[in-house]
Amino acid sequence: MLKKATALLSALCLAMSTTAVFAQSSASEDSYNMVINESDVVRNVPREMFGINCEWAVGVNNRFLDQVDGEVIVAPSFAEGWKDTMVFARMAGGSAQRFKWKDALGDYKSRATQKIWGVSDKCYLGIIEWLKAIQSVTPDIKICYTFNFDSDTLENIADVVEFLTSDGTINYNGGENWGEIRKQLGIENPVNIYTWELGNEMDLENWTAEKYVDYCKKVIPIVKSIDPNSKISAHVDTAAHANGEGRSGSAGRPWEEWHRLVLREVGDMIDLISFHYYYPAGFIRRADVPLDRLEQDIIEITGSDRIKIYMSEQAPAANTQTYKPETAFDYCLPHTIWGATSLAEYYCRAMMRESIVATTCHSIDSATWSICYRNKEGGHSLTATGEVVKSFAKYGVGDMLNTQLDTFSKEDMKDIAGTAVRDKDGNINILFTNRSETLPANVNFTFQDGKYRLKTVRRIHGDVKEADNYYRAGMNYDNPNKVEITETQETGMDEIKSYTFDPLSIYVLCLEKIN
Repeated sequence: MLKKATALLSALCLAMSTTAVFAQSSASEDSYNMVINESDVVRNVPREMFGINCEWAVGVNNRFLDQVDGEVIVAPSFAEGWKDTMVFARMAGGSAQRFKWKDALGDYKSRATQKIWGVSDKCYLGIIEWLKAIQSVTPDIKICYTFNFDSDTLENIADVVEFLTSDGTINYNGGENWGEIRKQLGIENPVNIYTWELGNEMDLENWTAEKYVDYCKKVIPIVKSIDPNSKISAHVDTAAHANGEGRSGSAGRPWEEWHRLVLREVGDMIDLISFHYYYPAGFIRRADVPLDRLEQDIIEITGSDRIKIYMSEQAPAANTQTYKPETAFDYCLPHTIWGATSLAEYYCRAMMRESIVATTCHSIDSATWSICYRNKEGGHSLTATGEVVKSFAKYGVGDMLNTQLDTFSKEDMKDIAGTAVRDKDGNINILFTNRSETLPANVNFTFQDGKYRLKTVRRIHGDVKEADNYYRAGMNYDNPNKVEITETQETGMDEIKSYTFDPLSIYVLCLEKIN
């Protein structure tokens, strides 16, 4: 790391025999340089880079729904709690291979019982309720719909494509006019589908790669016959997370064999490849090995980089999957400030890869991975993780500029990470995280094409890495070390030349050009 003390000061320290004093000063802050070239656009960053993963569940799903006088409704606090955050959504995870969408339509009393996550009940949050909730936040929101390969039928896959995309004027599959049924149930316009995902982690459902590819060959033509301009995403072996041998249905085979077969057999039929990764907090670069390999295989097998990567599940990894009050941090780590700084670094790294065009952070509320939770008053509040997603979704969409930051690059990882994006209004937004637990980071800015003033500062900060805003009734977890979130408007017109970022913090600096 570059230290703030210069060689001249060091010499003076020795000459004046005050080495200890200057050593303390240099250790109290790290200094870095950040050079931003406004005329060099590296890539466009779409809002789908900052999506949210959701999960199907049976019963009254209080992540989305409330019960008022015996009636189940979309929670009134949902839209306000998720404001500026729910911009792209995927409803999947392991529940996707258990969920029967037709059994979760219409009147609640007539819905069939389903078994998801080992619990049997009616599914009160079906497709319609889910869409009403997320569209209440972002009316034109795009979604990823993940097909149930394991326990549903080809007919129902065809019908759900019609259900979500038809305007009702054409009955594609005969029988029920599913476009008309969707409109009758309260979703008037066809849904904005970002991609159709071909199952979720089918290797964990004891499918072999060969069985998966054969089924993909049946499903893709069905989808294209109804939604010809759609994007299709097939998935990578889930064992890529461990960089090891394939699991379950592909046990004993290298994880790469799954996606290599997919690329050879259906590469010309797909647009995206879904990749899941849960990275250790503080070691996000661990994902680079499988990502490098996947990028290389796409080019070598298909002859181009046309197929892009959709990280349909990504999040910091917990240290344990079992909650105990005495080791709460190990379980709740992903939504602590330590997890939040890791997520911010992940976004900065993912944005450097033009191969990655979308991600969905796991997940809306699963205790271990929680982006938003029901607070003590019953409303919706974002965790530190959610605040990071909000920061990037609000300020990280636009033209990513060529940015050189000391000690941070695709090949390097220290305590800091940062990038710069020019938004649609012409502002330059610096997104920065300092993962150091003790040292502030002073950054000196150099711009190639002008002078800028500070317009807005958004800050997410915790005093200790265990700091957390999450709350869950009955879990005996209400961390007294809270994460502080502030967003202030700056009125000064002075040129910004440097800024000091606190330890354990994520910042957005919104900059306006000085004419």
